[in-house]
Amino acid sequence: MRIPARFRRLVYAAVMSVSMSLIVSAVLTWLHLPTGAAFVPQWLAALLTACPVVFVSILVVSPWVERVVALLVQPVSPPR
Repeated sequence: MRIPARFRRLVYAAVMSVSMSLIVSAVLTWLHLPTGAAFVPQWLAALLTACPVVFVSILVVSPWVERVVALLVQPVSPPR
C-alpha cells in the first residue's frame, strides 16, 4: 500500500530530514566527542533533537529553494 499523493511533500520532508539528520548528527557527534566516549547514545540524542528541527526546516524552506532553483536553472525542453 502506497501513501496518497497529497502527502508527497510531508513524506519528502520526513525522508529527507531523517537521512540528513542521520548523516550530520553522526559526523558532528564523532567530531565533538572526547576520545573513548560512548558514541551511539550521544549520536541518538543528537539525532532525536535534529530530526524535528530539520523536518520543519525542510517544510518551510523547500518551496523557496524550489523557486530559487527554477530561476537559476534552465527548464528542460520537451522532447521533439
